[in-house]
Amino acid sequence: MNNNRVYLIILLIILVLMITNNIVLADDFITNKPTIKRVQYNLLILGYDVALTSKLDSKTYESLVDFQNKNKLKITGKVDQETFFKLEQLVNFKSYLVESGDTLEGIAKEYNLTLDLIKRVNDMSSSKLNIGDEIIIPQNNLGELESYNLNKIINYRIKPTDNLHQIAKKFKINIEVLKKINNISYKNITKIKMLRIPIRITESKFNSNKFTKNDILNRLVAPVKIKVSSKFGYRKHPIYKKRILHKGVDLAVVKGTKVKAIQKGIILYAGWIRGYGKTITIDHGNGVVSLYAHNSKLLVSKGDKILAGEVISLSGNSGRSTGPHLHLGIYINNKAVDPLQYLR
Repeated sequence: MNNNRVYLIILLIILVLMITNNIVLADDFITNKPTIKRVQYNLLILGYDVALTSKLDSKTYESLVDFQNKNKLKITGKVDQETFFKLEQLVNFKSYLVESGDTLEGIAKEYNLTLDLIKRVNDMSSSKLNIGDEIIIPQNNLGELESYNLNKIINYRIKPTDNLHQIAKKFKINIEVLKKINNISYKNITKIKMLRIPIRITESKFNSNKFTKNDILNRLVAPVKIKVSSKFGYRKHPIYKKRILHKGVDLAVVKGTKVKAIQKGIILYAGWIRGYGKTITIDHGNGVVSLYAHNSKLLVSKGDKILAGEVISLSGNSGRSTGPHLHLGIYINNKAVDPLQYLR
């Protein structure tokens, strides 16, 4: 009888330990779908390329790793409480219940937001509303976020033998820039697991012996029909509402228009850039690089050799954009120039 009591007590202790352990695990990582979707809302508002899947997919994992690294959190790629509340702190949004007579355009205007931003945050394919629908309203309008840049940020996992000098040399980055981006003030990186590395996507990598720089620029092909909606130069940004340098021209097109390479070259980059959305850059050699932004679909990959006039993407309005268009940029020795100087 006493033995049975002892066994019962042991079983109860084991059961309590199992339950306690499960509670701890549940506290460590949040896995319920509504919370994961809320995290994805926040990441999307901060400019990360994520979809509202309610699942910890690869895009969400990569975005969480970048966010955690940038904010000096434990890097897990998962949603722990510290990560969740840091996102909540940085991104404020509120819920709006649709009433009779509401339109999505009217709601956007009332909160000084773009229609595209509200639709993307709420994963809406149309502007149709139903009474009682819950609409997420971003409160920062992306206005205080980091401005556009043409550096693709990659995460580099540090090896035991690495030092900052070696890493800076490997990626051809000034060591002071590397320290500033990662918010570190020392050269000893033994306690750091990951570094954020900026990779320039507008820097030409090779020189052509057959053609000069002028030969390349004088033989450009129009990527789409030239119908300019916004010129190169300083302008009031349509989303930021601030005067900034527009480093290219916006060409008005409908979504899905075939976009052609303006000159032959090698695909330098094909992927997502914060602000610019789905973006392609082409290295034409001798310091000349062209950029094609806000696409809906990319048809080429990094390293592909392409010809002048070859279709490389379909136009769209991905990234921070007020509507479908092609943003075309031309860079000479990594400096933006007006594409209309060279396009015929």
